[in-house]
Amino acid sequence: MNYTIFFTNQCNMDCTYCYECNKMVRSTSYDVLDGIVNFIVEKQRSCSDKTVSIVTHGGEPLIEFDKIQYFIKRLNEKVKNVQYIITTNATLLTDLMIDFLSQHYSEISVSIDGIQSAHDANRVFANKKGSYAVVVEKAKKLLEKRSDVKARMTINPQTASTLYESVKHLLDLGFTTIVPVIDTFCNDWTEKDMEILLDQGKLIIDYIKDYDKITNVGLINDALSKMANSPCNGGTSTFSIDTDGVIYPCVVTVGIPEFVVGTIKEGVNKEKVTEILGWDKIEITECIGCSRYNYCNTTRCRMINKVMCGSLHTPSAIVCSIENLKVKLSEYYLQRNIANL
Repeated sequence: MNYTIFFTNQCNMDCTYCYECNKMVRSTSYDVLDGIVNFIVEKQRSCSDKTVSIVTHGGEPLIEFDKIQYFIKRLNEKVKNVQYIITTNATLLTDLMIDFLSQHYSEISVSIDGIQSAHDANRVFANKKGSYAVVVEKAKKLLEKRSDVKARMTINPQTASTLYESVKHLLDLGFTTIVPVIDTFCNDWTEKDMEILLDQGKLIIDYIKDYDKITNVGLINDALSKMANSPCNGGTSTFSIDTDGVIYPCVVTVGIPEFVVGTIKEGVNKEKVTEILGWDKIEITECIGCSRYNYCNTTRCRMINKVMCGSLHTPSAIVCSIENLKVKLSEYYLQRNIANL
């Protein structure tokens, strides 16, 4: 069972690509956290899947560090073997926070976009000053405690041409797992940008093939090993809970009233969940015949289509382009391997 808990949508930064920036600032309360604990306990009693994964989400979640500590203590008293996951901008990290995260979290990611020029182009403080120097200083301290910390890169058209250089830089900083995430909510992508990303991806493949340390670069791994789509499980085994205790099927839908599937007090509305899961049966006619129909996010998640394009039936052009990019990268990887035989 997977739960994403929104502790706050407040942030101490003003990143250019942030999708939370226009929302009313809210943080959860201790009463809501108690209710979430009770909701999870009841869910676990009634389901066969006893594994529990908790994503502590923001905004910048560490703004509510005291509440995170409280929640984890309360939940651990009632549920065993919980895995905690967090992504942080790292700027607020203290030694106390680093020790706590290292002890309690199975997965920690730091938002860092690569070389300084790429990072500071988008990841800025409220005063518009770049955050690179602060993030690197804090990330290094975190890596000293936990060598498995991941680097989460956001890529937009402005930084696409620095992807290869940025991946190398993050490896040099000590990260062994790098997760490049293409900003699919940006409307400025062009075919030329996709060509740039393809060239950058090929350079990364060439580099990591000869790299003398074990490394994992998400964009490349996705291209090589992506499995066929599984059915949506939003509202059945995946829940996103906002700061007020309102339940949504997944993170991308939080804050959109038509996707509400319940509350922590009233429970899950099974009829609404059934309606949402039924969307999976709707064919995306524009994509019929595509060899990636059973792999692409546009044909798996109708909610993404609705949020990004306004219609369950309309695929996102950028998501489609990314899927095609991954195919081309996998073909390049295989060709390179054959050439080296």
